[in-house]
Amino acid sequence: MRTIHLIAITAALVAGCGGAYRELPRWRFTQPAETERGCVLGRGFIRMSGKTGVGVTLELRSRGDCTVRVARAELVLEGRRAPATLPAPLALKGRSLVYVWLPFEFDNERAWNEGRRAGTFEIDLEVAGAPTPTWRIAADHRREHRYVPGSDPRTRW
Repeated sequence: MRTIHLIAITAALVAGCGGAYRELPRWRFTQPAETERGCVLGRGFIRMSGKTGVGVTLELRSRGDCTVRVARAELVLEGRRAPATLPAPLALKGRSLVYVWLPFEFDNERAWNEGRRAGTFEIDLEVAGAPTPTWRIAADHRREHRYVPGSDPRTRW
């Protein structure tokens, strides 16, 4: 009797704590997201993609004392622009490594429903007080398999 209860409890825990892979829309870079601008090396990562926007993290690595300011960051979607909230300027000392969060807030669900699924992230950096060429990163919004904790493994979209 005890074994049956243990099996039932284990099955309930696995079903409640388990998850499934689902196809969910997500922004992805379609080209390498790396740049070199003066005394800083940059790399971008899409960290969040949801109904109300996209979140990009910039990894900035200095090769010496260096000041960096994100002067402009926008996602361009078929002529429409979604600006990011910009961080404060950074003073990097020596060989530093910092991560900068860029939230791009817009109606991402509406863009998906309207078929606007390809865009370009445009980022302007000022390095050591001087503007640099615009860093452009092509991206698209597509479905991908993602693990969703706590979801029913029998349900798929």
